[in-house]
Amino acid sequence: MVYASQGEPKVMNSAKLEQLQKEIQQAVYNGLDNSPLVELLAGYGLTDRVIQIHVIVDLDKIRLTNAIKDPEIKDSLQAIPGHKLVITGCDWCTQGCCG
Repeated sequence: MVYASQGEPKVMNSAKLEQLQKEIQQAVYNGLDNSPLVELLAGYGLTDRVIQIHVIVDLDKIRLTNAIKDPEIKDSLQAIPGHKLVITGCDWCTQGCCG
């Protein structure tokens, strides 16, 4: 789910933006799967959904840059109110991302 900085769910009009969100979430899962972070956090007893991992997009930087070449993605990101877009990553469990 995509959230504006105030934590309110936002409905996206762009199928491409939704696809980007899903691909970012999958990349987070893949990157953390079998990561040394599992053992590190377990050593401190930080398991079973006490840690959440998110990707944050700085919308102010998006609005000020020409780096995004896809006009649909850029327009969709620029239309989101607030300063940040939080893409939910995962809850952290003993084996890594668990949802």
